[in-house]
Amino acid sequence: MDAVWNLVLLCKPCNDAKRDRALREAWMPWLEQRNNDRIKSRHPLCNVFMTQTSDTAAIRHATLKCAYQRMIELLPAV
Repeated sequence: MDAVWNLVLLCKPCNDAKRDRALREAWMPWLEQRNNDRIKSRHPLCNVFMTQTSDTAAIRHATLKCAYQRMIELLPAV
């Protein structure tokens, strides 16, 4: 997924290990919390995060859950 909400900075060894595989489901709560925190902090990309995932936490959660399901259907897991 090439959406802003899915971008995560990784060191080179971690990025190389992940390659083009889906992230682990255990990382999803962290990603969701990071996105919620970015929105609350008025991050410069706040509006992009809300546009791509919704302006309410409940809908963001459902959006990320659906996105994860699509991701694991398309990519092998890490």
